[in-house]
Amino acid sequence: MNTQPQLPTTVHKWVWEWAQEYGEGYDDGPLGPLKELAQHGCISGLVGPLIYTSDIAEFYKEHLTDVCEIVQDWEHDTGCTMHNDGHPIPTHHTWAAVEIAGHQLLSELDPNW
Repeated sequence: MNTQPQLPTTVHKWVWEWAQEYGEGYDDGPLGPLKELAQHGCISGLVGPLIYTSDIAEFYKEHLTDVCEIVQDWEHDTGCTMHNDGHPIPTHHTWAAVEIAGHQLLSELDPNW
């Protein structure tokens, strides 16, 4: 297992830093929160800094280019269009980008998860 994943975007870097900090309470370190993120998503409230709309809007503005790139890459790779589930676009796209980045990090660190 790799100990330092590739961090191609600011979103990946942010998710990795969050997982390292939050992972201190897990037996498997940062893999623990990454697994929970992959299973339950941001909507579960797992990612504390991305619960409130004002915090999400700030994250979205700060990481806009990377959020859009991650969402567009996902749409291109899957051939699907990401449909809004009723949340505001910044929330929907931020959560999607964080979940995608988390899944990519987890898959790189533990391909057998």
